[in-house]
Amino acid sequence: MSEEYERTELLAKKQFSFTGNFNQLSRDELKASIKVNGGKFVKKVSTRTDFLIVGVQVARNLKDGSHSSAQLSYPLTRTN
Repeated sequence: MSEEYERTELLAKKQFSFTGNFNQLSRDELKASIKVNGGKFVKKVSTRTDFLIVGVQVARNLKDGSHSSAQLSYPLTRTN
């Protein structure tokens, strides 16, 4: 990772997941940015996931043709 990230407490103790591809940052860079700010990356969306970061969906096995299973389940898992 070649860039410095400005730390913010807004992400501390939050859980993040992501789906899709990203043009500006790699997945590893996204994970590093989350970690440097005190957040945690989780692979699976659950009721404990605070944020789902959505990139461009390119998979051929999308559940409804345009949304990943993470996107479709995220609103249903949120309790607040």
